[in-house]
Amino acid sequence: MKKLIALTISLGMLLSLCSCGKTGSASDDRDVDSETVATETSNESTFESTSETTATTTSTTMSTITTTTTEKSTTEKIRTTKKTTTPTATESDFDELMKYAYWLYYSGSFDTSKLSSPEIVEKLIMPLTVGFSLYIRFYDFPKIYFGEGVYPTDPKDPMGRVDDWWCYVKLDADKVDWILMNIFDATPEHNYSLSRSYYYDGYYYINAGEGGDGGTDISIKSKELTSDGRYNITFAVTYWDGEKTTMKVVAKPKTVDGKRIWAFYSSTGAI
Repeated sequence: MKKLIALTISLGMLLSLCSCGKTGSASDDRDVDSETVATETSNESTFESTSETTATTTSTTMSTITTTTTEKSTTEKIRTTKKTTTPTATESDFDELMKYAYWLYYSGSFDTSKLSSPEIVEKLIMPLTVGFSLYIRFYDFPKIYFGEGVYPTDPKDPMGRVDDWWCYVKLDADKVDWILMNIFDATPEHNYSLSRSYYYDGYYYINAGEGGDGGTDISIKSKELTSDGRYNITFAVTYWDGEKTTMKVVAKPKTVDGKRIWAFYSSTGAI
């Protein structure tokens, strides 16, 4: 009887153990399935997040490319459509031109395309009469030096040309060269020596003396703008005795160092 009872108890314990084993396995399976689902869900979420980030980055990049392309296109458009315009002279420009009138009159006829830079210096920038020079239109009246026989305290020019000239002016080369380049569109030349002038160590030495005249009335009679931006200008000249004539000049207004000036190319002189 005791054996039967013990056998019954053992059988019951065995059945209990089997039941427990099945319950643990089902729980484990459910845990594995949950982890798998969570992992897949996480992967899908990561993929979606990455896709969104990639799309955003791509969108931003495309936006940047589009903006850059637009800016470049705009820049190219501006660059290709920009034109150099020829400035038209204003009334104030012609008022400025009148300040050159007497210099033009006393300079006579000239064509700068046929003159060397040294010849322009002698004929147009500093003629024999300082009072008629273009130099004093821009700078102070220069000191006039005389030969030792006249004023022994005045220095001789470096090459002793004053003995032939009797008097001369000594001009800063930078100032003269500025006039050459901006008023006559000419290139300065320093290695030269003419009958009335020469260059030496940063200065132009030019045979010139005092003098000046007046009594002539000059006014602008007509002006015509040409395709190259130059003006054909006719001046009316009336002498002190009432005689009248004209002077035709080719010139062009320009801005240099913030100032309006005129460049000159030719003149017929008073004819």
